[in-house]
Amino acid sequence: MDALTIGLSPKRFWRLSLRELWTEHQAALQRTRKDYERDLVLAWQIQRVEILSMTKDGGRKLPDLRKLLADTKTKGRQTPQEQLAIVHAMSAAYGVGLQRMRKGSDGQYRRIE
Repeated sequence: MDALTIGLSPKRFWRLSLRELWTEHQAALQRTRKDYERDLVLAWQIQRVEILSMTKDGGRKLPDLRKLLADTKTKGRQTPQEQLAIVHAMSAAYGVGLQRMRKGSDGQYRRIE
């Protein structure tokens, strides 16, 4: 990818260090991957709706939009245990240790030893 392809102006390109240019390049690659994945999911959903619209006699009937949208809704609130499990998973993924904190009478959070 060249600088113009990733959205850098010539002026900005010449002001960046090699490290900053590398970071911009990596960010552009991630954006490209995310765009591809989004487009792939959209194509999959379009095909899914087409398949759902087929009737047994070979005709087509558009599925109820409310039923399709119901598939995308969350199944409810997370329990405190689920939230804690996610925090632990993120901690492990990012290599950041967890600290136990408690809110003091002054409203400030302090680490619990």
